[in-house]
Amino acid sequence: MPMTNNGYDRPEIGELRDDINALFIQYFGEGIDLDDDQTPGLLAGVLSEVSDTIEQVGQGVYNAFFVLKSSGANLDDIGAEEGLYRKSASNSNVTLQIDADPNTVIPEGTQFSTDDAQIFETTDDLTIGEATTYVDTGGIVQPLQDDDGNPLGRGTVQAISQDTGDDMNVMPNTIINSEEALDGFNSVTNLDGAQGGGNAETDDQYRIRILENRKHPINSTVSGIETALMNVNGVQDVRIVNNIEMTPDEYGNPAKSIHVYVIGGDAGDIAQALFDVLPPVTRTIGSVAAMAKDIAGKIVPIMFDRATTVPIYIEVDIKADPSTFDSDNGEQMIKNNIMNYFDTLSMGDAVLYSRLFAPAYSASGVKDVTIKLGTKSPVNDPDEISVSPTIEGAQISVTLSPNSGTLLTKDIQVSDFQLAQTSVNNIAINVTYD
Repeated sequence: MPMTNNGYDRPEIGELRDDINALFIQYFGEGIDLDDDQTPGLLAGVLSEVSDTIEQVGQGVYNAFFVLKSSGANLDDIGAEEGLYRKSASNSNVTLQIDADPNTVIPEGTQFSTDDAQIFETTDDLTIGEATTYVDTGGIVQPLQDDDGNPLGRGTVQAISQDTGDDMNVMPNTIINSEEALDGFNSVTNLDGAQGGGNAETDDQYRIRILENRKHPINSTVSGIETALMNVNGVQDVRIVNNIEMTPDEYGNPAKSIHVYVIGGDAGDIAQALFDVLPPVTRTIGSVAAMAKDIAGKIVPIMFDRATTVPIYIEVDIKADPSTFDSDNGEQMIKNNIMNYFDTLSMGDAVLYSRLFAPAYSASGVKDVTIKLGTKSPVNDPDEISVSPTIEGAQISVTLSPNSGTLLTKDIQVSDFQLAQTSVNNIAINVTYD
């Protein structure tokens, strides 16, 4: 075994061949011909290949004991020893807004979809209330009606994607189709983007999580609570506002309360993980209510919030060489690489204008690039808009970007509890040939 003070020092195959040649000479004399075209040389070559395979196995066995060096099933075994299991692919979650005739019942399991055939199923029954009103873009209260002037009611319900993966994190206002005939149904949409859809955890992601659990063990501290929630399947990011004072904090959270913001994960799993580590008599704040069970099986309500998604619109103007730019696949490559950058963003991360140039130049033949980006709000007012909903006594201030609806050459900032999100449909590529 090539064990040294520096660990397992695996020899190269050339070194193994030299050692085997030396053994042949030792046992058969200096006159033996070890050229590759001679039988002894061929045999020495085969033995060196066998030795190299054995060394690979030895190195793998040695590395299997270390988080940073092991991979695949070996890494799974290390995680299992610590009670941590690789996260599987997860579904995305979304809140659907449904307009329908008053008192219409939308059953659990009703399917709605995007124009790209991404299907979402409701997780509860929804009974539409009485006829209601809405505030139009001019600030005037209007009755909610269908195209024929009949009154409509409005309700919201949670839905989960039929398929797993990050492709199911669709943008706001894209779930607009009903997959089945529903009496009284008028329209559906998602005011916020879907979130929580993810692919199976990679080795690198799994390693980081194992190390984070060692660095910040699960306990009732803020870091320990974050660790517990990050271990929930489907959870991609967590932010915690812990108000330990006797007065409301800067966000309006009441005294002695904890306000958790989560991206992804099942609400029930999140509630249970949070309850299991919270100090006794801790007040949880948020608009999402889920139930946990204590050791006696008693139901305990837990409150938290989902991160708000901020849709980002991007326009890329490209000057390209007509002889080298791939007109069939170049634009899609650029879009995919921009999407890859957005996959690295966490809650509160700004969209950095400068980071979009590398994806824009990733296709062959691109000579010059101009990029603009921005957000779009539901209103047509270019000035800054502040929305302050009240949730369980906590006032959450959400400020939309002052360049809403306008594309500019600047970074896009989001709040600590927002997630910047885009899609291939929000990325416009304009190519001119030079």
